[in-house]
Amino acid sequence: MMSNENKWASVTEELEQKDIMRANKLIQMLEAEGAVNNIPKIEKEFDKIQQEWKHRIITSEFVTKLYRSLEALKFAKAHNDGIKTSRGELFQELIDKKGWEPVQAIWSKMEELEEKYKGKIPETEIKKLEKEYKKSMEYIMTEIGVGYQSVIEREFEKRIRIYQKRLERSVKFDFSTWLHSARKQKGYTLKDLADKAGISVSYIHRFEKNQRRAPSVPIVVKLATALDYDPTMVLNMIGQGADSLGLPSKSDPVELLDLLNVSSLKVGGKTIGTVEKNLLVSIVEQVVQEEWEDEDVWTEGKDLFVKIVKLQKKLNSKKK
Repeated sequence: MMSNENKWASVTEELEQKDIMRANKLIQMLEAEGAVNNIPKIEKEFDKIQQEWKHRIITSEFVTKLYRSLEALKFAKAHNDGIKTSRGELFQELIDKKGWEPVQAIWSKMEELEEKYKGKIPETEIKKLEKEYKKSMEYIMTEIGVGYQSVIEREFEKRIRIYQKRLERSVKFDFSTWLHSARKQKGYTLKDLADKAGISVSYIHRFEKNQRRAPSVPIVVKLATALDYDPTMVLNMIGQGADSLGLPSKSDPVELLDLLNVSSLKVGGKTIGTVEKNLLVSIVEQVVQEEWEDEDVWTEGKDLFVKIVKLQKKLNSKKK
């Protein structure tokens, strides 16, 4: 186990000894046995330090580290109590408890927009959110302080990044609507199309539900051909153009998820089935798409670990 001295060294090396001494009580509370059952007292002590240091830039990273350790305890407590929580929910709880009205207003607006646009918030609305967030920075810096400032920045900026990524994944032409409509017109089931295109059922289903990013050229060609459409026409509709039909050179990188989905896979010399392949794709998707921080790994990574164990068992059963 890492010693307290080593664990906190990266954020204390620039501080004066008196600052470190001031925080030692809280550090000891955070590291104590049974700290998970002492969260209210730890929060109270944290608030004292945050209030004392809220305008001191030099202590901001230190206070942020203290808060994240407190946050990790809250995750552990929820886990012990059999409650599934998220960083976003803990953040909502924090801003409600503190009564930070400007922060609450923007966060509520984000929730409203997510509900209104079903998660696909348009660029104009994203820009408005960014503008409102920047306007609130004066309040955050003067009234809330540097310790909580980084926590607020992390949550807001993470959400904005998610919205922007969703926007980037969208295409000029609604590929998901076209795919679903074209499949129905042909009278194909998902499995029929999967067999014809050589792509997994789950992968096609995620495209139809608009849960996947804009499709790559090889995927479009396979699906369009299977549905008796001209691939060039479909590529033009989604903004990729006819030039995209050129085969990639050996030096061109290949999208990993596309490669997994359009290829037959072997493990230990044996071809793996659809169930195992879908599990593998799901694991890789979770690894590359989730934005975790160190404190999240042991809680939010639980679902990933369950999938890995399940895949391992299925692969081992094929060896027998």
